[in-house]
This record gives sequence, structure tokens and C-alpha cells, in this order.
Amino acid sequence: MQHDVDLLRDVAERFDLNFTAFGTRILTHDASATGMLTLDGANFPLEPAPSTPAGPEAIPWRILSGTIKATYNAHRGIKGTNNVIVSPSLVSYNTGKSRSVPSD
Repeated sequence: MQHDVDLLRDVAERFDLNFTAFGTRILTHDASATGMLTLDGANFPLEPAPSTPAGPEAIPWRILSGTIKATYNAHRGIKGTNNVIVSPSLVSYNTGKSRSVPSD
């Protein structure tokens, strides 16, 4: 949380924004502020998503890799089942609400 506050403090300063993080006022520009930046979510932290079993025998992996192979083969007009090698390196993020931050 502190890392996020430190990153967004620079953004708030650059864009002349009042900044509140996790219920604490971090930066106040009073009347000169052009807007407000609020960072919250500490009351509702998300647990990390559980690891999905991977490997040639794991059912979720077989479904995912089979779908990738079938889609690729159908798109390319390829016959057979072992023409494509799929390796377990899929990354997904467990994010809650996201809010846009202005950029240069």
C-alpha cells in the first residue's frame, strides 16, 4: 500500500490534485487543486487467486491446452492433435476495481 501511495503522490503533485489514500489525506492543494485523486481498497483487500493445477494430467490444464490446440489447428487448417505445444505460463491478475490515472 505504501508503494502505491508513493507512486501516486508524484502523479498528484504533477497534476495539482488533492490526494487521499486509504482514508488519510496525503496531499492538499486547497483552492488551487485541479481535482481529487482517491486511492482506497484497504478495507476490502482481495486474497490472491488460488493456483490452478498444471501439468499434462491436470483437468484444467487439459481443457485449456486442448482448446488452444483445437483453435489453432482449426484456424490454420491443420489435422492432428499434437501439432502445437502449449506450455503452462498463462498469467492472470486478480484485480478489484480499477481507476484511471492521468498520464503525460
